[in-house]
Amino acid sequence: MKEKLQQAGIIEREARSRGATLAEVLVVESDRRTVASKDRSVKADTEHSVHLRVYLDEGRVGLATARSLKDRSVHAAIDRALTKARGAKPDPHAGPPPRLDTPSRGLGVLDSRYPSIDDEARIDTVDWNVESCDGVDPGVVVDRFVYEEVLHCRTFVATGGRTAFEQSTRYRLTGEAHHKKAPEVTFTETNASRNFAEVASQPLGVVLGRRVLRTQTRAALPTERRPVVLSQVVVAELLPRILRAARAERLDKGHSFVQRHAGHKIASAELHVVDDACLPGGYATRAFDDRGVPSVPITVLREGVLGGAYQGPESARAAHVDARPSGHETFDGGLWLGNLVVRPGNRSRNMLFPELGIIAEIEALAAPPVVDPQSDRISLKAHVWVLDAKEEHGYAGIHTLTCAVPDLLGAVIHVCSDHERHGIVDTPTWILDGVWFDD
Repeated sequence: MKEKLQQAGIIEREARSRGATLAEVLVVESDRRTVASKDRSVKADTEHSVHLRVYLDEGRVGLATARSLKDRSVHAAIDRALTKARGAKPDPHAGPPPRLDTPSRGLGVLDSRYPSIDDEARIDTVDWNVESCDGVDPGVVVDRFVYEEVLHCRTFVATGGRTAFEQSTRYRLTGEAHHKKAPEVTFTETNASRNFAEVASQPLGVVLGRRVLRTQTRAALPTERRPVVLSQVVVAELLPRILRAARAERLDKGHSFVQRHAGHKIASAELHVVDDACLPGGYATRAFDDRGVPSVPITVLREGVLGGAYQGPESARAAHVDARPSGHETFDGGLWLGNLVVRPGNRSRNMLFPELGIIAEIEALAAPPVVDPQSDRISLKAHVWVLDAKEEHGYAGIHTLTCAVPDLLGAVIHVCSDHERHGIVDTPTWILDGVWFDD
């Protein structure tokens, strides 16, 4: 750690020696290992990147990135950043982040087993899931499984004495499969965790194979509106895209539909969502964001009402001279969401389904959700099943649901008790009434 902090400090001083008034440096080292089911071999590589933010007088800022730690590459990046800063508009709020305490323990972001994981264990993880997916039914065809493992080392140094260092691990297994009778319908499942054991032990192949098999019993989509169920994995894909509209910089420029609803109810009172980037073991947990700021929990939705906004150092200073940044910013000024936690209800699916009659369940998406953060329109291209409390009627195919974000969130009538973690989202099942498919 000491060596990496010294390395970043040398780059920060070099930026000032070449003309910067102030500077921020983020050095990222990524050791990556991947295994694909087609070749069953472990591929390893290491990537380095140096992200530079330099300041000139009047708060003029320039950004640049070097893809190597070599002096020549870093010096060229510093010069590019300085050139951009000279042509930038003055910003009275621009400057390095404030000095804040950085958590160093209890985050659960580094797998202690990492040094002892061998290539055989990595390959076995892929092989086991391929075999278990194949074993669900002879009609299930595995397209691919890919295992990815990354050790990240992040070092941050800024003029004024702000320093931070973090090591973290991430593991991800992704599988794709289809049924031989319907090769055009492909399903993808992903398991992501900070710990190897969770990825290696959970039967992702079985989950994927069973989902593929469920398409072989067909049913017609009801002609009249019925309750719509969103599974946890669907909510996990949807919610981050919606909440990106709650960023302060976007709100200040009028580029977010959230601005029209600030302080008002935008969702059902059943929905209470917290962004917590310090949640122990969470996939989005970190000691600090790319601006060197430790994150603070934000209640984004408070029983249907919009709560706090994501703020970087500049927008925080613009709001109030002593305002604290939220710790959710990427180095280029984008939004880095934390772990999104949806408060569960107190009734299970089995308790609620008998009250609903026939329902349409969105168990998986056929394409990433499309959310326009400015106009508030949302479009879901979804795999839909028809069922009731007694039985599953069958797979109704792929259908599209298009509506306004407040209409979708406002249609939530129940949040179930079945909490699951998918990527950066911890959520139960949602049950909606009042929205329906376009076709």
